[in-house]
Amino acid sequence: MINATLTDCACQRGWAGEFCDVVCPATLTGRLDLAVLLDVSGTIASNPNKDQDTFDFFQALLNEFDTVNQVQLSITSFSDDAVVDLPMGHYNEPDLFGAVKNVDWVGRLTDINEGLQTALSTMNTTDDVPDIMIFVSDGFDSFDPGAIGDNAADISNAGVDVVSVGFGLNGFVNFMALVTVADNEGANVFTASTGDELLSQTTAILEALCTANAPTRMAFEHNDPVGEGRFNNK
Repeated sequence: MINATLTDCACQRGWAGEFCDVVCPATLTGRLDLAVLLDVSGTIASNPNKDQDTFDFFQALLNEFDTVNQVQLSITSFSDDAVVDLPMGHYNEPDLFGAVKNVDWVGRLTDINEGLQTALSTMNTTDDVPDIMIFVSDGFDSFDPGAIGDNAADISNAGVDVVSVGFGLNGFVNFMALVTVADNEGANVFTASTGDELLSQTTAILEALCTANAPTRMAFEHNDPVGEGRFNNK
């Protein structure tokens, strides 16, 4: 426990969650690379609660992963350009959530393809570490919507699985683009129109991330007592 809000968990392979109680095949190798891609263009930036909604969601979601020992993470934001706000690496929660809080809500137009390419560039897809991307956007592209499928295919061919989270004011999202980015995996697509609705899907999104790009679907002992088989001593 870091403070009353943030915790640094240290789970054994194949487990995640604040109490290491979430079966997470994606971490079976003991390592996972997770790229966060966040839309900060005008349609998203117009949401007056965007900062707090986004921070609350990522605090709830990323707090479930051991980002100090197991999970490397990068953050890329995009509007009409893309910026790597946090390069791929291990981070404790204060550093990680400080980076989320400091994301620049640029506004302007939306270049999803630039965002996808830049987020992919933060990942090492040549090693044996599972690679997963979480894409948070309303799905509307200002430049070349037709190229989204090609970039999604490049990401998939590189061995990266994508979980799409459609977050748009009043539920206004381009669902087909979100599905395309997720390589047409409908189970990896979520939508929300408010911060509360986004936050309420944290568990389902965590489960999607944990089962995406999993090295195996091996069985787990679900009755393993918490504190005996799922925690690593720090």
